[in-house]
Amino acid sequence: MNWKEAKNEELNKYDLPGNWLNIEYFEALNILFRVENSLRIFVYIILKNQFQDKWKDLSVTSDDSESSTINAIAKKRISQDKNYAYLGFVMTSPLLHLTSGELIRIIISDTYWKYFKTYFPGSREIIKNKLDEIGNVRNSLAHFRPVKKGDIELVKQNSIHTLSNIEKTL
Repeated sequence: MNWKEAKNEELNKYDLPGNWLNIEYFEALNILFRVENSLRIFVYIILKNQFQDKWKDLSVTSDDSESSTINAIAKKRISQDKNYAYLGFVMTSPLLHLTSGELIRIIISDTYWKYFKTYFPGSREIIKNKLDEIGNVRNSLAHFRPVKKGDIELVKQNSIHTLSNIEKTL
């Protein structure tokens, strides 16, 4: 494969090779990066404030539908990452090892919703649906399935609906 680099034409303006992703994908990845990391920071703040040092021991259902704790899931994934420690950066913060789906399950769970609900302008069911829709588009991109421009607009709209109060809090 012939990997051509983007050329920096001027500050924040790039000339991209014609065989790179459509510009909509860059926009979607940027939005999803910001949404997921905002949720991650928000979940940490709420759990840390409510449970102090015990927040890592809270129950969560993992992506493989197993009941575990935040810390146990993170330790398992950190251990797996150590096999490839030469790639990227070593991250030991437990929430950085949870998936967006696991973060959503914490937020909307029967146990923890009471701590999160005041920050969301809607019912738990509506917020879950909007976050799940964002997650569906995220998973399509992460697994290299095509997305439509309307999907990206949905992510933008849902993030405004669900994260407006969180943004103010952060």
